[in-house]
Amino acid sequence: MSYHCTHGRHFLGWRLNPRGRLEVIYERVDGERQVFEITLPPQGKEADIAAALKAAVGGRNILASLYTELTARDIVIEREESRA
Repeated sequence: MSYHCTHGRHFLGWRLNPRGRLEVIYERVDGERQVFEITLPPQGKEADIAAALKAAVGGRNILASLYTELTARDIVIEREESRA
């Protein structure tokens, strides 16, 4: 599942990495990318990730909104990696 902001300069999506872990991807139109390895709470569902990303992509500061939305759903960011 992926989401773009209304002006199209930011992208949020999620996937399973090769190790089977969940990742959230944030990418800007200039090619900067951040990858967050996340862990769902025991009762968490994929719908929780989708709801967090959908809400975050509409925020004024998408990264700050992403952290807020994931935290609100008890989704933990285990690791963060920036890629250019």
